[in-house]
Formats: sequence, structure tokens, C-alpha cells
Amino acid sequence: MTYNIPNTGDGKGNDLLASVNQALNNLNDKTTFPSPIASDVTTGTKPLQVNSKSKVTNLNADRVSGWKLWKGTQIQFDNIVTKDSETIYFIGY
Repeated sequence: MTYNIPNTGDGKGNDLLASVNQALNNLNDKTTFPSPIASDVTTGTKPLQVNSKSKVTNLNADRVSGWKLWKGTQIQFDNIVTKDSETIYFIGY
């Protein structure tokens, strides 16, 4: 992701710092991004922090509290050769 950094400094050596601060402020004000948001934090570090209890529409996750979720028909369930002990199976959808 690339952001244009405007020259907003005072011309006395603070140009770069002021420009970077302005770019960060612009980034913090964004609600949408032109490409996926990626995280490269180490394992055990939270890659995202949310300070709201509001539901996010269309949010997808591979796991919920460590559990994987599966949903399908009885026939699909019966055709799973090896059931995973970390998966919650919902049948009838």
C-alpha cells in the first residue's frame, strides 16, 4: 500500500517528521483501504484490536475461540471420512 506524503513542514528540518505525521493522521482517518490489510506480527501477538462490541456485518473468520465451524447436510456430514475434534458440525443447513 502506498500513500503520498505531502510536504507540510516548516522548512527548518521538521519537514519529514511533519509529513509523516500528516500521512499517519490521514491513514487513521480511513474507513476503507485500496488493498487487503496485512499483519506480520509474531505468533502470540494480537494482529488486530477492536475497541467496540458492535457486530461487523459480513465478517468471516476461520476459527472462533479456537474452534472451526462446519455447516452442511446430513449426507455431506456422513461423507466426511475423518471428523476433526476441533470442529463444531452444524447439520441441516
